[in-house]
Amino acid sequence: MRVLAKHQSVSDRFSLGATLRAVKRLLLRRSVITFEIVGLTLAGIVGASLPQLGIASGEDMVRLYQSGPVLSALVELLSLDDVFQSPWFLGLTLLTAASLTIVVVEQFRRLGRAWSQPLTSADLHDAPYRIEFERVRRDCAAAADQPAEHVEMRSTGRLGLAGSPLFHAGLLLIMAAGALRALFGVNAMVDLLEGETLPPVAEAWGAQWPAAAANPLRLDVPLTLESVTVKRYASGALRDVRAVLSLDTEDGAVRKTVAINHEVQAPGGRLFLGADVGPTALIEWQQSGAEPLREAVMLRSLGTGTYQKAFYLEGYIKVFLRADVDLDGNHPDFLDVRIVDNERRALLFGGPLRAGDSVSLGDGRTFTLHGLPFWTRLRASRDPSLWPAYLGFALALLGIAILYTVVKVDTCVVITPEGDRERVFVALRAQRFAPMYRERFERMVRAQGGTV
Repeated sequence: MRVLAKHQSVSDRFSLGATLRAVKRLLLRRSVITFEIVGLTLAGIVGASLPQLGIASGEDMVRLYQSGPVLSALVELLSLDDVFQSPWFLGLTLLTAASLTIVVVEQFRRLGRAWSQPLTSADLHDAPYRIEFERVRRDCAAAADQPAEHVEMRSTGRLGLAGSPLFHAGLLLIMAAGALRALFGVNAMVDLLEGETLPPVAEAWGAQWPAAAANPLRLDVPLTLESVTVKRYASGALRDVRAVLSLDTEDGAVRKTVAINHEVQAPGGRLFLGADVGPTALIEWQQSGAEPLREAVMLRSLGTGTYQKAFYLEGYIKVFLRADVDLDGNHPDFLDVRIVDNERRALLFGGPLRAGDSVSLGDGRTFTLHGLPFWTRLRASRDPSLWPAYLGFALALLGIAILYTVVKVDTCVVITPEGDRERVFVALRAQRFAPMYRERFERMVRAQGGTV
């Protein structure tokens, strides 16, 4: 029984080893690696070309979902609106990471062996640049003594051996960062008015897009939107959006300015702005004998500094709002308002209203404009992949720099006395860019009295 158990144990280990070797061969197959490269390239192209949840504006996302039945079906099926947190991207990054892990381990093993292995003349007998010739012995006075052969070995640029391992280690870290993002990354957004405070709870955000294993995003401290500044070009196109945020920390209020393409680190996540911004109409609708209806109506841009919004109050009462924001981003002085009773096909009111103005529409109905603050869309993310990705890019760039600037070059000169003559062997082997070292080899040969 003991012999059978031992035989079974050996058989299991052999089977496991064979399986691992088969998996290793599969992961290193050219077709698999090509599939990984093509897949990651396509993922990057799609992620950069299509609007992504938590990053693109609401208008861009609506256009994507309404771009036709075929594309809409693909977006829903393959999560093309959230590529870098989709299941297929996670699987692709894990597959690529597995292949790169094998490559990196093998390369560092070879680096360790090559770094510690002493250089001998036998190692250069098959060098691409080598020559052997005879010459008159230069130390004729000692010819009778027949001294042993003279060997001169030299190796420079050993750091060049580390270029490829570092480059692939950087790629491995980038793939690991992609997997971390697909598992634990989360994006969130909320529309805030000037003066509004966002409490430190996950439910305060208007929308969140957590990855498969991520917890919802929440800030650790309350956040208040103090002010918004909008700048436009002379054509009316948006030039810049900036917002002043106040973080209520234990040490007091900390003010930070966030802008488009400029993030702010906050306790619990990163904050940044998009191009979603505009004036807000703080309105109150009062009917006789009813509770007043108060709403914050966010006007949407028409692209030229003009913002508008149409909505229904109650029943058939429809309101049209319009405001203009000048090039310097000042708050609108007034709001152009039209109130229509669609049931009676009657215009109840039409004209400008300033903050604090109230208009009576008859039958005990009153419309009041309380203010025109700006609103903006605040975006946030929690991404554990940032530092692994940054480190991976740094290692990859360092590896590329080493590959193209540091080359390991081994040279050898062996002089063997033979009576009053001596045989000379000269060799040079460059790790890369061998044609660039031909002149150096020729100089070595000429220094020994030979010709190439």
